[in-house]
Amino acid sequence: MFVTKIAIPAYLIVSIPEDYTPQTLLSVGPKLVLPIASMLVLFGLLFLIAKLIKVNQHHKGLFRSLLFNSNNATVGLPVNMALFGKASLPYVLVYYIANTIVFWTLGIYMIERDTATDRQFSLHKTLKGILLRQ
Repeated sequence: MFVTKIAIPAYLIVSIPEDYTPQTLLSVGPKLVLPIASMLVLFGLLFLIAKLIKVNQHHKGLFRSLLFNSNNATVGLPVNMALFGKASLPYVLVYYIANTIVFWTLGIYMIERDTATDRQFSLHKTLKGILLRQ
């Protein structure tokens, strides 16, 4: 909890304004293609894997969502910083942005499909929540 609630946010608050300009962060946009594509390829493979290992029909969405998303903030950021230093921060952030978008859209959609509730997934509402979160 310390890492996710205090250490990483504090580190990002200090290092992002110090090292990056708005133009630098905007240039990240095109770099999101590769991480998103890799997650979608893995997601597609998980349909086959779930079928091969006979995952319960009511757990397939959760199974896929858990395996094609990563924990790159609490583990990836410190490991990358230790191995590659500050130069790796933009790449970790790009992957983190892509991972967050894919999880909160496709991942949540797949998990909600497993539930027996009447809740309907709304892409518009979800993207609005991601982009305008306060």
